[in-house]
Amino acid sequence: MFEGLMESFEHEKNRTFCWHFTRFLFKLGLYAKWVGEMLIRMVGPLFVLFAWTMLSCVVYVFWNGILQYHTPLWTPYGFFHIAIDLFLIQGVFFNYFMCVFTPPGSPPEPQTEEEIKTINDLEHEKTPERGKGFSKYCKPCRTIKPRRAHHCHVCGRCVLKMDHHCPWISNCVGHNNHRYFFLFLFYMFTGAIYAAIMTIGPFRDSSYFNNMTFLGVSGKATIIFLFVMSVALLIAVSFMFFWHLYLVATSQTTIEFYFNKFKAAEARMRGEPDFVNPYDLGLRKNWEFFFGKGRNIYLSWMAPSWSAPPGDGVTYPMNTSELPTTTPNRRRVNVN
Repeated sequence: MFEGLMESFEHEKNRTFCWHFTRFLFKLGLYAKWVGEMLIRMVGPLFVLFAWTMLSCVVYVFWNGILQYHTPLWTPYGFFHIAIDLFLIQGVFFNYFMCVFTPPGSPPEPQTEEEIKTINDLEHEKTPERGKGFSKYCKPCRTIKPRRAHHCHVCGRCVLKMDHHCPWISNCVGHNNHRYFFLFLFYMFTGAIYAAIMTIGPFRDSSYFNNMTFLGVSGKATIIFLFVMSVALLIAVSFMFFWHLYLVATSQTTIEFYFNKFKAAEARMRGEPDFVNPYDLGLRKNWEFFFGKGRNIYLSWMAPSWSAPPGDGVTYPMNTSELPTTTPNRRRVNVN
C-alpha cells in the first residue's frame, strides 16, 4: 500500500512538473514573440532608410556609369534609355513612398448605439477554432473587426484587408496601400531585369572603370557589386511579384490564401464540393476592383495615382454581387 502511494505521489509530481515546464515554455514563446515584434517595429525605419539609400545609389551609379558606358546621353539611343530610366525611377520611388506613408486602413470607430451594443455582444463570444473562421471582435483594439481585417501585433492596430506586415516599408500592407505595394514590386521586378541586362557588358568589361570612382568607391568594384545585386534582386523580387500577381488575380490576401487552402483541404476530406473563394469575381473584375474600374487590365494600371482604392475597406463584393462603380461615402460595418 505504501509503495502504491509513493508511485502515485511520484506520478503526480511528474505531471505537475510537466505542466509547469510546458507553461514556462509557452510563456517563453510569447515573450520571444513580443521581443521579435518590438525589434521589427524599432528597426523598420532603419530598413526604410537603408532601402532609400541603396535605391538612390543605384540610380546615381547607373546614370553616371552604366548608361554612359553604352551610349552618349544626348543621342536618340540615349534619349530612349533616358525615357525608360525615368519611367522606372518614378514608378519605384513614387510607389515606395506611398507604401511607407499611406496608412493601410483601420476599422471605423463605433459611433451609433447599435454598433456599441454589437461590440458588447461580440466581446463575450468565443474565439473560433483554428481554421473555422476569424473572430468578429478585436480584443486589443476593443472594436468590431470587419471581414478581411486582422490585428497586427507589430503595429498594434487592426488593419483592413491585411496582407502582411513588411519591415522594408515599416508598415502593414492593407486595403489602402496594397495597390502601391504591388506596383512597387512590379517596377522593382522590371527595373531589376533592365539593370541586369544593362550591367552585363560593364561587368565583363569592368577594367573600363578602373580609373573611375563612384561616391569614393572603386568604379570596378561598384560595377561588379551592382551586377551581382541586380541579379540577386531579380531572383528575390520575382518570387514576391508573381506571388502578389496571383493574389490580385484571385482576389486574396496572403492570410486568406492559407485559410482558403485549409478550407479547401477540409472540404475534400469531407467529400464536399470544392471550396470557392467568396471574393473571387473573375480575373477582370478582380483587377478592376483592385486598381479601379477606370484602369484597364492592359496599361493604365501602371500610372501613378493619388486616388483611394475602390470600396471602403469594410464591405466587399462577393461572387454574386455587382462590382461597385464608385467608392461608398457612408460608414458601413459588416459583421456577418
